[in-house]
Amino acid sequence: MGRIDFQAPLEADCSADARLVAATIAAVAQGTFSNTVNATDLIFYTGHSETAAERFRFTSQNEIGVAGANYGTDGQVLTSGGAGAAVAWEDAGGGVVSGGTDNAILRADGTGGSTSQGSCVIISDAGAIGAANGTACLPSLSFKCDTDTGHFLVSAGNIGTAISGSEVMRVNSNGALFIGETVESTTGAGAIVSNSGAVDAPHFILKSSDVAHGGTQWSETDTYFTMEKACANNGGIKFESFSEATTGVYWNNWVNGGWTTQATNQGGSWQFIVYHHDGANALSTMDANTNLFTIGFSDACTTARRFHFDKEGTAHADVGVATYDDYCDVELLRGMLATTCDQYKQNYVDKFGEDLMYNKQWYEDNRLIGKCSIHYETRPCGRVEQRAMVNFTNLTMLHHSTIIQMADRFSARIDGLETQLKALQGGCP
Repeated sequence: MGRIDFQAPLEADCSADARLVAATIAAVAQGTFSNTVNATDLIFYTGHSETAAERFRFTSQNEIGVAGANYGTDGQVLTSGGAGAAVAWEDAGGGVVSGGTDNAILRADGTGGSTSQGSCVIISDAGAIGAANGTACLPSLSFKCDTDTGHFLVSAGNIGTAISGSEVMRVNSNGALFIGETVESTTGAGAIVSNSGAVDAPHFILKSSDVAHGGTQWSETDTYFTMEKACANNGGIKFESFSEATTGVYWNNWVNGGWTTQATNQGGSWQFIVYHHDGANALSTMDANTNLFTIGFSDACTTARRFHFDKEGTAHADVGVATYDDYCDVELLRGMLATTCDQYKQNYVDKFGEDLMYNKQWYEDNRLIGKCSIHYETRPCGRVEQRAMVNFTNLTMLHHSTIIQMADRFSARIDGLETQLKALQGGCP
């Protein structure tokens, strides 16, 4: 219907782009005019290094087109692409910002309006937060749900989340995270406080999509670690680990130095300390023979404890071991030492001119030495020594059997000598 073209004057460089129309404003009819139609778009063209092309249009229906009849969709906003880039219609990220000088209200439902409508995120730096709350606060961040009667207002200097008007999580000014809890008197900076209420299910769960142990009776198949109360009403902690492999727990302790004195007031690089309290905020004396540390196992639904370490420092083992009464136990002990120490074996042969009766395979088969456990280590002085994993439970039984055999032999020798002495004395006592 009409247009205005903008072009450089004749005296300008007459080559290439300089001769092209640089900009145009045109009114373009969008249909055949009639007594009910005069739809017209106003279109703006500009050139950069080419013939001027359409950049914007304003339609007869109040639409804004970008680089053509590109009007975006409901809820989109026109955003900048930065220096040297075109603008574009883009999703608004679910937000429209409104509010006065005291409050900034970021609406999550995109409807705008007052703070009492719909769900929203309230960011306030002073003054009241909405008509439904009307309480002044210091900087804070709160989340309001549709079912709330008013905005949830967390304490000053905190970030909080509420569902149905009740706080479920907050981060305080010290950087402590509270889940299901709002206060903990011993909390320090960076602490995490989680309150499960009266729920007795696992309180902390670790999962991984590449784990599939199949034990869905106790957890989901991709859960590999849980923490929960050991006793529903009395507390304590229970750890459970789920694995597809033969190893369930690697618990490594990395330290720089440690205690070298073995005394009751000295610690260790790994410590297990049990405290006994009186149920009234004080420590009390633990009963004698109290088990401090226990190791056991579970076969199906049957659980048994095999090792107890008690308050007095006594170790108890529920074991069943093979006896070696059919062998010379002294010779067994000699052979075991020779098996784990090459130097002893050579010295024994040189001294007595005899080979030992038993070899490494015998000791492994009879569980005195762990299979494939013999190895060599270099000491700080540079000396290389042979070492092995020794079954101390069976070794203890072997020591006991050796003492008994030695006592029996000694008694037999005494009895024999007494018999010979009687014969020499003519049978007289």
